[in-house]
Amino acid sequence: MIEAIFFDYAGVLAEPSASFIYKELIKRGKSFTLERFREAVINEECSIGDLGTIDRRLNTKYRDLDLTSSEIMDVVKNSRRYEETWDIVKSIQSKKYIVGLVSDQSAEAARIIREQNKDIEVIFNPILFSAEVKLSKTRRDIFDSARESIKFSQDDASKILMIDDREHVLATVRGAGWNGLLYTNPKNLLDGLNLYGI
Repeated sequence: MIEAIFFDYAGVLAEPSASFIYKELIKRGKSFTLERFREAVINEECSIGDLGTIDRRLNTKYRDLDLTSSEIMDVVKNSRRYEETWDIVKSIQSKKYIVGLVSDQSAEAARIIREQNKDIEVIFNPILFSAEVKLSKTRRDIFDSARESIKFSQDDASKILMIDDREHVLATVRGAGWNGLLYTNPKNLLDGLNLYGI
């Protein structure tokens, strides 16, 4: 029986997934491939780095992108929340489930997300942004840390469900003993939660 549900932020609770940010930057006149963008800023170093990590990378090895973290964060600031999904989360929380957040976010993005979502700390507890805990979703450590933060033993890991929009993350989640649900839209989320009796 599921007792705790964790959500990813980008692509599940709001727009700013890597592909969304990339498309917005291209609309604004930038010219590089999605693969090159991901290589430059969507990686573990940027996820767990301190403020300035993204700009350091963009000013050295990825100078050819002619891009700054400010331009990326402007897209993050102007992205929208998926209110229907947030309503589902609030409904889950009202049923007394533990509701948490585990998301690969740079220090810059985590700051913006907290500023723009004044209710985030009321709805989600715990919140693990990779830059703040210095762990990323590429390894199970962040999921072990999340489990420990809610005082669940490894034997209790099967009572946790992670909602994410990337299958490779869910493979890591399952490796940590959790359950995983691939998010595509609010209806798929409701259907998946129903399968878990939530």
